[in-house]
Amino acid sequence: MNQKALDVSALPESALDHRSTIWWGNTWLLVIETTMFALLVASYLYVRLNFPAWPPPLTTRSVPVANPVPLLTLPTIVLGVLIVSLIPAYIADRAALAMKERTVRLMFAVLVALGVLAAVLRFREFHSLQFSWNDNAYASICWTIVAMHLLHIIVATAENTAMLLWALTHSLDRKHARDVRVSAAYWYWVVGIWILLYLLIYLGPRFI
Repeated sequence: MNQKALDVSALPESALDHRSTIWWGNTWLLVIETTMFALLVASYLYVRLNFPAWPPPLTTRSVPVANPVPLLTLPTIVLGVLIVSLIPAYIADRAALAMKERTVRLMFAVLVALGVLAAVLRFREFHSLQFSWNDNAYASICWTIVAMHLLHIIVATAENTAMLLWALTHSLDRKHARDVRVSAAYWYWVVGIWILLYLLIYLGPRFI
């Protein structure tokens, strides 16, 4: 039985937006990651229901410490670094769409540097929580949320570094311009989710 075949030879080999399967794969990955953080937030709020005082007092030391509210200085600096990093990510995103090779290289270099800075500061940020991970359930869930986001910063920065190294050694093509845009979208999510988690972990104990 003869069947007519579609001639797709004139179609581009890749797309730079939602027409790409990689774009949709990244989108559903972010849905899964968001669900994971939603479960951690639900755990945090559940733990909140079990303590009359919030944060709960530390009783693992010689003298209990009442309401060890997390410090704000370093976490706020980390938040600021992440928000600033949106600028090179967005510029690189738009430059990839316009196939501006030099701009992509420069902005991804800045983005990687800011990502490394954010990761280094995040390691020191754990001291701002004011308690150890095993002091109580509240401490454990806070450490888990902060550590999981740190892992995402590291993974995203490693991916951005790989893209930067490729861009420095190759000419930009549509396939890799799409990959740059997907990496930028992932970074948007990393920063956006942390804005919400920052409000919960660092400002939440002062109001809930």
